[in-house]
Amino acid sequence: MRTTFRSRLLLWFWALLLLAAAPLYFFIADSVKTDLLNNDRQLALHMLDGASWLLTHHEPFADDARLEDWAQQVGDRLGLRLTVIDGGHVLADSKVPWDRVPEMEDHSTRPEVVEAAHGGTGMSVRHSATLDRDLIYVARLAELPGHDHPLVVRVALPMAELTQRLDALKTRFLIILAACMGCAALLSYWATGGMATSIRELSSLVADIGRGAYGRRVRVYSGEEFAPLVEAVNRMAGDIERHVGMVEEQKGQLEALFNGLSEGVMTVDGQGRVVSVNSSFREMFPEAEHGEGKAVLEATLDAELARLVERALKPDFSGEGPRLVLTRPSGRELEARVDAYPDPSGARRAVVVVQDVSQIRKLARVRRDFVANVSHELRTPLTSIKGYAETLSAMPPENVADRDRFLGVIQRNADHMSRMVDSLLALARWENSQPGSRTVAVNARALAEEAAQNIWPAAQGKSVSVAVDAPQDLPEVMGDAGGLADVFRNLIDNAVKYSPEGGSVRVAAEARDERVVFRVEDQGPGIPGHAKDRIFERFYRVGDGPGKKDGGAGLGLAICRNIVTALGGTIWVESPLSDGKGSAFAFDLPRARTAAD
Repeated sequence: MRTTFRSRLLLWFWALLLLAAAPLYFFIADSVKTDLLNNDRQLALHMLDGASWLLTHHEPFADDARLEDWAQQVGDRLGLRLTVIDGGHVLADSKVPWDRVPEMEDHSTRPEVVEAAHGGTGMSVRHSATLDRDLIYVARLAELPGHDHPLVVRVALPMAELTQRLDALKTRFLIILAACMGCAALLSYWATGGMATSIRELSSLVADIGRGAYGRRVRVYSGEEFAPLVEAVNRMAGDIERHVGMVEEQKGQLEALFNGLSEGVMTVDGQGRVVSVNSSFREMFPEAEHGEGKAVLEATLDAELARLVERALKPDFSGEGPRLVLTRPSGRELEARVDAYPDPSGARRAVVVVQDVSQIRKLARVRRDFVANVSHELRTPLTSIKGYAETLSAMPPENVADRDRFLGVIQRNADHMSRMVDSLLALARWENSQPGSRTVAVNARALAEEAAQNIWPAAQGKSVSVAVDAPQDLPEVMGDAGGLADVFRNLIDNAVKYSPEGGSVRVAAEARDERVVFRVEDQGPGIPGHAKDRIFERFYRVGDGPGKKDGGAGLGLAICRNIVTALGGTIWVESPLSDGKGSAFAFDLPRARTAAD
């Protein structure tokens, strides 16, 4: 079991206290014991002197029994043990009954008796087997009346007082030691209180930093000893906060970059499970919205892509990452490329990059169609011009009628080529315009009436009536006068061309909230359903119809769409209108702000 710093410090306090107190206790106890023992020895000697004097000056005893009585009386009065010994044989003992005295063992070998027998004063401290007590023995020779030789007189005092005083000293010492240990505990608790608080605060700070509270700092601490540690911890917290901030900023930048990529990106671990996908990938594969941790097939529902990733993750795969063009159910064409790389542990991982190539492929097809259509549209009049020019060069000068007819054909083909070039330039100009960048307040009603007036000769040739049905208070729109005039001219011209003899064309306009809607309606054959989605493409022309022979290169509606889009509007077609015939080309534009608005 691990102890706390405070407990260890308390144990050290107690150990130091014991180490300091133990020698002191033994020194004091030994000094007290020595003093008490010396006092008891002096007392025993005084008692021996008194007992010897009394025995020497006593009248002769009739027998040993009288001596025993005298010894018991003196011993009881003086509170000691008095023993009279003759050559090791005990004659009387104040603490032993007379009838048991003869049974006492020989005392000639007792240290104090041996020393007294040699004429000195014997002294000994030992345990008495007879009395089962610790005693101080002193002995000396003394003349006993009625005896022809000196006898050994021995006095024994109990050491009970010495033992009691030593026990009392030990008790007091233990009490004082316990009190000191208690004070040491309180002192250590008080001394370590601030230290423990600082340590707890430092621990709490480190724990909070581990939980993400990088702004925490230690402001108050006890003891200058903690200053270097506190400064180091605060400096570490500041460094961590700064580094984590940099990492989070870089992470945010990488996430923004990752999610801002137009390409879809998916990372896969060595087991073929999805680690992460960006927003573009989710848009391309909606099934991958919650695909993290799933297999590629489960996350994308695309078996071809899953096989591609599985192939790239194989250890024996090397070289450029495999590519694959996927066709989604929506018709989008996606090009996927998988590149494998080793992670720090050596395991293979993969990055899948998916690019939407639908627009690129569409543009490629449009470019091919455009080149083919332009080549076709230009080749026909150029061939005609070349043929008639060659014929003219070989024609006799006098054939004036044929010459004029051939020159007319050449002029018409040249005009057709000129109109096509103008249309292509207009198409390119409006395709490169930003929506709403060329808009001003325009009177669209006046432009529609002007366009109808310009088309009137062609309409009169087919007996087609053209009517502009727009209120006098029609709001102005945000647009470009030249571009809007081209839109009206193209739409009305097409309507007249495709209308039957004696038909009618209606140009309508009305305001709807913040928009103004325009409609050009005709009574032509209508537009097949399959052609509605392509009718605004360049060079696209509906099949055989009344206006086919008079039609242009198929650029008019494409120009209209680009102009309306550039002006911030939308163009669409509605067909048929009734009885399976008729078409309406409609578009809307933003309403111009007035002073009242």
